[in-house]
Amino acid sequence: MKQAEATFGQAAQDLIVRVAQAYFDVLAAQDTLALVQAQKAAISEQLAQAKRNFEVGTATITDTHEAQARFDLSAAQEIAAQSDLETKRRTLQQIAGKEYAVLRPLRRKSS
Repeated sequence: MKQAEATFGQAAQDLIVRVAQAYFDVLAAQDTLALVQAQKAAISEQLAQAKRNFEVGTATITDTHEAQARFDLSAAQEIAAQSDLETKRRTLQQIAGKEYAVLRPLRRKSS
């Protein structure tokens, strides 16, 4: 009887750890996606500037191509981050047995 209780207790603790890890993985993936999207927006502005500079003759086509390549890379990183977030959400859903539309982030420590 005591062994069964201990086994059950251990299984409950393992589940808590798995849920917590999956929850934090989703939060981290959300942060990563937000960062990648902010970087993409900044790179988009740089690309627009490079195109304008090329049109007025103050930049080379190479500058424009390099800016386009950075933008394309950031777009690929955004897709990868979205995919990672979706994977992490599905993992949490499988462990918890329900889908969460929104997760609460951790509260910031007030000073």
